[in-house]
Amino acid sequence: MHTRPRRSSRLLAGALAPLAFTSPASAHSAHDMNNMNGMNMSNGHGSIFDLARAAIATAPFLSLDVAKKFGGYTAEVADLQGITCIDQPPDGAMGVHFLNPGLVDLNDDPTINDTLDVSKPELLVYEPDGAGHFRLVALEYLILQKEWDATHSQPPSLFGQQFMSTGSGNRFGLPPYYSLHAWIWKFNPSGTFSMWNPRVHCPA
Repeated sequence: MHTRPRRSSRLLAGALAPLAFTSPASAHSAHDMNNMNGMNMSNGHGSIFDLARAAIATAPFLSLDVAKKFGGYTAEVADLQGITCIDQPPDGAMGVHFLNPGLVDLNDDPTINDTLDVSKPELLVYEPDGAGHFRLVALEYLILQKEWDATHSQPPSLFGQQFMSTGSGNRFGLPPYYSLHAWIWKFNPSGTFSMWNPRVHCPA
């Protein structure tokens, strides 16, 4: 029987559907929001409600200006080659990442208390259209391995998903870190928590 999972999906859709209209600048379609029902929810009801919490918390940031001014997402991330729109053909792309420096300690700052919270992603991921506009498509949760491993014996997880581990020598020049993408704001046919989305494109 699948009565309870279907009910949970309807609850999630009900919680998220109004968010499509919270900001005229979002340019998000009702079709994209309805596709939230297609997410992989195999990890139980907690994952569904955590996704709803994440969507509600980040809805104001459909506007990049709001994310910068009121959310603290002020640092546009570039790799070591200066590339800001991250892609990997033919797997797809991520987009442009904006970091909240107050949520993750990248420079041994003792004033930053690294924690993982579904309602406070360390990065917001936007898809640029090449004309100066940015559309929020995903959230990224990130914590340095040394920070996490100091007090935990297993990799972190959110939404019932274990974080990916990225070692040193990565394209961003970061020390080893754990990360997890959540495609809250744009449907990803490769999976809600996949790193790459074939429907996202970086302008040439």
